[in-house]
Formats: sequence, C-alpha cells, structure tokens
Amino acid sequence: MEHIFCVTSILLNSRPLSLVTCFLLFLKFQDRLALVKIEDLEQLVTDFFEDLPSSTIVCITFLGGDYDVLLREILPSSSSSAWMLLSRLNVNRKPIVKILPMDLIFEDAAANSGSESICKGSTSGKKWRCPWDYTLVDDLAPQFKTILEEIYQSSAVILPDSVENRRLWWSRRKNLDDRLNKFLSCIEETWLGPWNCMLLGEPIDCNDLDSVLLKLRSDMKCKSEFDAKESLLRVFLGGTRSVSELQAFLNNRYFVREIDELFGLPHQLILEAASTLENNCIKREPLIMVLDTEVQVYAPMGNLAALREQNHEVYRMPSFGSIFSAVKVNCCLKEQIGRIVPTTFPSIDPLDAFYLLNPSCDLKEAQKEFEVGFKNHNLKGIAGKVPKAEELASALKDHDLFIYIGHGNGMQYILWYEFERVENCAATVLMGCSSGCISYKGCYNPDGAVISYLLAGSPVVITNLWDVTSPDIDRFGKLMFTAMFKERSTSSGNCTLCNSVVEESEIMNKRCYKRNGKKVLGGRKLEETFTNRLNLNCGHRQMIGSFISKARDVCALKFLIGAAPVCYGVPTVLCQSYRDFS
Repeated sequence: MEHIFCVTSILLNSRPLSLVTCFLLFLKFQDRLALVKIEDLEQLVTDFFEDLPSSTIVCITFLGGDYDVLLREILPSSSSSAWMLLSRLNVNRKPIVKILPMDLIFEDAAANSGSESICKGSTSGKKWRCPWDYTLVDDLAPQFKTILEEIYQSSAVILPDSVENRRLWWSRRKNLDDRLNKFLSCIEETWLGPWNCMLLGEPIDCNDLDSVLLKLRSDMKCKSEFDAKESLLRVFLGGTRSVSELQAFLNNRYFVREIDELFGLPHQLILEAASTLENNCIKREPLIMVLDTEVQVYAPMGNLAALREQNHEVYRMPSFGSIFSAVKVNCCLKEQIGRIVPTTFPSIDPLDAFYLLNPSCDLKEAQKEFEVGFKNHNLKGIAGKVPKAEELASALKDHDLFIYIGHGNGMQYILWYEFERVENCAATVLMGCSSGCISYKGCYNPDGAVISYLLAGSPVVITNLWDVTSPDIDRFGKLMFTAMFKERSTSSGNCTLCNSVVEESEIMNKRCYKRNGKKVLGGRKLEETFTNRLNLNCGHRQMIGSFISKARDVCALKFLIGAAPVCYGVPTVLCQSYRDFS
C-alpha cells in the first residue's frame, strides 16, 4: 500500500519536487499500480486514509541506483549518491513527503584506535554473520556494520578474570558506546538536519500551537495556500526544540526556500511563533515508523537524539499492511456493539503474563534477578528448564503477555508448525541477544522471529536489535517490568468512558463463560473488543512503548545497550483484564 503516496501527493501537492516524488513512487510501485484501474485510485486513497490509526505514521525509504541517477538529473546541484524518502501521515492532517540527500558519513580513525589490540585473541572463536547481503548504507556509512561486528565480538569475549582484563573489556565497550552515539548523531545531523521534526509525534495538550497557527492564518493574504501547507508548518513549529536552533537553520538557509515558497511569511513571523511555543510542545502522541527493508536491518532510527531527549514512544513496523492487520481485529465488532469505538489500538493486561526464564540453565544471575519479581506478581511461567513446545504454544494463545529471558529469540523451543497454529498471539518481550535481528538475503523478503510473531497476531514485540550483555540489559528489563506492573496495579479509574466500557465488558464476559468456568469460542474476541474501546486520551492509561524509552536511561552504556531494545507493533494500552468471573 505504500504506493498510495503517489496518488496522495498528486491530489494534494503541486510543487515540482512533490511531482518528482510521485514519479519515483510510481516507478517503485508500478507493479502494484498496474492492478488498479485509474478510476479506482481516488477511492483507494480515501479508503487508505480512513483505515489509518490515530497515531502519526512516518515512512522511511532509502533510494539509490536508478532512482539516484534520475534525481541527479532533475536536481543537478546535488552531489549525493543516495536519497531518503521521508513521508508523514496522520489521519487528521494532510500528508507530507520530503526527499532528502544522504551524504557519506565518515568515522574518525582515532575513534577505533586500540580496539583491535584489545580484542585480539580474546574472542570465543565464533564469527559474526551479517544478517544482510548488501544495503545502500554499506557504501554511505560502512562503519555501522563494523560496529555491529565488534559488538558481537566484545560480547563473546572469553578472558581470564583479572583487574586488567576487566579494564580492557570495559574500555572496549565504552569505546563502542561512544562510536554508536556519534554515528546516530551523524545520521540525524547529516541526513535529516532540521527535518528531524518530521519524526516527532503530534503534540498533546499544546493549545498554544493551534492559536499560533490561527494567528499566522490571519497574517496570510492567501488563506487557501495556508490551508494546503498547514500540516508542514504545524510539524515545523511543533518540532523545533529552540528559537536559537531555528535561527541557525534560517541563517544557514537550510530551508529558507521552503518557507518562502510555501508560506510567503517573513522569517521574523516564524521566529516569533517559535518563541511562543518554545518548551511547550513536549508531551507527544506515540509514533509508528514504517521502515523500508534496508532501513529495518539498519540503524535504530527510534534512538535519534530528537526522540530520546523527549523519551518519545516509538513503534516500528515493516509495512502499512502490517499496521492495518494489527488493528483490524479490534474493530471487527463495531457494528454489533452499536457505538463509536474511540481507539482502534489493542490493549493488554501485563499481569496476565507467562514467562520462560533461563531455559538453557546457564543464566543463573538473570533467573535470580527476575524470578522472584515474577512470582510476587503471581505470573505463570517456567524457569530453569526446557519447556514443552505445546506449553509455549498454549502460553502464546492463552495469555496477554509472553516474556522470554534467555539466549537468542527463543524460537528453538517451539516447533514451527506449532507456532503457525497460534492466532491472536500474545504481546511479546524477547530479551535475548539479537532477538530482533532481521535477515535480508538477495531478493527474498526480510525474515526473523519478530516477523513471525507479528504474523501470528502479536500486537507488540519488544526485542533487541543486536547482542546485549548483563547486567546492563537486566537492569533495563527489571525497570521496564517493574514500571509496567506498577502502572497496571495503580492506574486510576477516573475516566467515565473507560469505566462504562469496563462495566459492559464484565457483563459480556460472564455470558462468554460456561458454568464450569471455561470460556466459549469467541469469548476472548468479545473481551478484546471492549477493552480496546478504552479511551487512550484519558491520561491515566499508558502504553507499553512508553516504558522502553524510560528504561533506556538506567543502562550504563546508553547506546550500546540502551539503543538495542526496540518495539515492533502498534501502540498497545495497559489495562486490567476481566476474565476471572464465577
């Protein structure tokens, strides 16, 4: 469905660069467009936007090869060899599409000095296997692949325990942490620049933004032009971190042409508007990133400074279709219920969880760290032994949350045909090394455990992009689970809408149980439909992704460990389930 941008841009944009974008997208998705009649395109656009969830979606695509040749002919002033197609969609706003040049990112040679001598002869002998054959970014920023390989080597290090060896190990890890931090900063500064504001979710309770836009509207001589570009101006003003930053952008002529052409406003008016909003638009709605294949296997875009500084709640998905699929089940009974559903997002009870802890029996410290807490919250699970495949299959079907703390992604403990039978899979936390790694080989589609969980119906999957080490990742997990369980236990119930849904849910759940206490077929779907009508904006129900962003700060290695966990899926609300009725 990504080709929808082509049609949308033509309908809503007339600037030359937007038409270039449309043409590129037509070329990229012409095989899909060929199946659609021209007269049906407008309806396709309408249906697409009606299906969008309430959160902002940002799509990131890397363009090279033939697209680069075409763009360099159209934009001869650019010397870039690759481009980023950045698209922002919101159900309540007009779409924004930008094409940004991607320049080479160089790593200071001094940053890697001493690394080889530290690791020489100290690894376990295992060789790192790159999960992709080749991506465009291998040419633009080859240091990322090198960093990933060194992360693997340093986590697999085997050295005699001594003060000197511990010093060397920590020195190497901190060096990698600094390099990863600088690399992410270079991505933001070199590839995004001031347009990093497009990666921010919509501001919450920022009434000043609406009043500022209203004032600018009155200052415009041509209000129709303002209407057409209000979405971009809203993102621009709502995402600027400071007036001084904005002034620097204008002075450096980063996007003076954009301001002049789109709005016809004096720069002083823009600065005055930004001054009014400075430090005002801080709390934001969750953001969903739709990442092209090459971006999925690449850097953690949700860990850029603009997002981390605000503890921004970020989810990632491989396609728009995967988003629609994730929320579809939550809307299936709208007509039967006979009332408007305030949100299409799923909800889970984190205390209705099943854990698989240290099945390999060689992570004793991790087992000690988590098992007591899980038992104190009356979670069901297995610790210190290999489970039966059917036990895991049942856990994924019968619980709201599945927690795996062990090596890798845990797929070695469940047979593929058992996993394929799972429907409406539980939300999942995979805390193992590289549990979120996605393989991309040749012309085949990306593959990985996280894709399998999403296909099985899991609304959200928390996972690690690369190898992680204790005790840092244990601290991260413990803080995340503690905050999650506390939120579930202490959240207030002051929302009238939520309480009315709860009462109705209790009545319907009682009808979904047999006299012996077993649920009839379809009972869970009814229950999910009601809990998913809880009001996301009532202010007392947090979403699961918010706990990831907050837990990153507890890590000693803020980027090497703190940036590894990511959240695949859609915003998922924490709530209390209503299952134990007599």
